[in-house]
Amino acid sequence: MEQKHIEEKTKLKRLMDKQMREQRQQTEAAVSAARERSAAEKDRYLQQQRELQAQIETARRKQQEQEATINTLRQKLRRM
Repeated sequence: MEQKHIEEKTKLKRLMDKQMREQRQQTEAAVSAARERSAAEKDRYLQQQRELQAQIETARRKQQEQEATINTLRQKLRRM
């Protein structure tokens, strides 16, 4: 009887250990997936930021070119 009780207790302990291992693995997998999503979102954000900065620089250059054209035309008008 005592032996059976010890065997059941050992079996229960193994089962609990197995469940705890599985739960730990699931938690680690969820954390890993969350980190990967976070890194991907950060990469997308940085890419978007670079693209917007490039658009700003393009707009600045275009504005400078237009201002230069306006100044050139003004100078031509003054000479006339």
